[in-house]
Amino acid sequence: MNSLLKENLCEKLARKIIEFDSIEELIAKVSYFNQMIGAAPNKWVNDLETKFIVFSIEVKNVSPWIKDRLRYNAAKLCLDSVLEGFANVKKCNELGRGQMGVDFDFVKKILQKYSNFGGKCQS
Repeated sequence: MNSLLKENLCEKLARKIIEFDSIEELIAKVSYFNQMIGAAPNKWVNDLETKFIVFSIEVKNVSPWIKDRLRYNAAKLCLDSVLEGFANVKKCNELGRGQMGVDFDFVKKILQKYSNFGGKCQS
């Protein structure tokens, strides 16, 4: 099987195992307009981490190469969903953008912990 086909299959499998559409919707519903910058993330970030915990359990016993590709694709899909969610926020002000930065920092920590993105995520 050629590597492009394997990569495509891993992306589709990662998409089936971990569902990010709900995260995208949750982000879009957050009011980043009247929100103060806090030390804690919004609830959707905790939901995202739960998805990665479940995902990690699901792929625990697969071969190292496949696990590596699944983790990479899950992280890539996660970033796409988070950015799409931020783009769909209806109202946002400067403080809300600051909270988005806090939320994104927590997302980076989740990706560093549960995927093989390492330190490559930059805000």
